[in-house]
Amino acid sequence: MKPTKTIKLMILLLTAMLLLLHLPGCEEYDDDPVFPASDFIATGDYQGAYWPTEAWRTCEPKEVGMDPKKLKELNAEIRLLLEMHID
Repeated sequence: MKPTKTIKLMILLLTAMLLLLHLPGCEEYDDDPVFPASDFIATGDYQGAYWPTEAWRTCEPKEVGMDPKKLKELNAEIRLLLEMHID
């Protein structure tokens, strides 16, 4: 049985609709406008690939280019949100 022109057209339209529905997911990600990462993360010195085997590396935020004040503000906002949502 050969597909009719109507079936071919329906398949074509369905394919086009699926493609159009998936296109918005292909947008490039922008920073969150409420908490843009650029406000509290700067650039640090790259120390090579890292995967902890015995312990995690630790350092001060400033050593890796993070603004300690902004990081404290972010932590305070997160704590506040957690307090508001936990009984």
